[in-house]
Amino acid sequence: MTPARSFYGLRHGATDWNRKGLFQGRTDNPLNEDGLRQAHQAASMLRGAGISRIIASPLLRAARTAEIIADAIAVPLTIDAGIIELDFGSFEGLPVGDLMIKHGVTSATGLVSILPADGERWRPWPSGRWLASRHGSTVIPATICCSFAMTR
Repeated sequence: MTPARSFYGLRHGATDWNRKGLFQGRTDNPLNEDGLRQAHQAASMLRGAGISRIIASPLLRAARTAEIIADAIAVPLTIDAGIIELDFGSFEGLPVGDLMIKHGVTSATGLVSILPADGERWRPWPSGRWLASRHGSTVIPATICCSFAMTR
């Protein structure tokens, strides 16, 4: 049974940089053909899920993914700069796998330890159950779970 209030997380569709395994933070790359297809597939899967609003980053890849889904399921879309991707600084556009090899990193946890000083610092959250709240009188409980898989 789905709770009366729930939170779904959806990653944006693919870009050319995703396919090449490049660091892509604030670089504003559009969806490629695969990414557009993925967004349409997600829209089909989400029909009937009871989603009432979509919130997305202003980056082209996230906003376009969200726009395709919002149009397909007829819900409002809000663009929120507060959820924009991490800035990878001088790592933007460089191959993730090559940098992992160069620095002897074998996991996403290790990867965050080598991010350059000219980018944003990764601030991991402690594990556990979290509460997300919003303006107004309603508090929305959510268990937020993230996974980060690196492939070479």
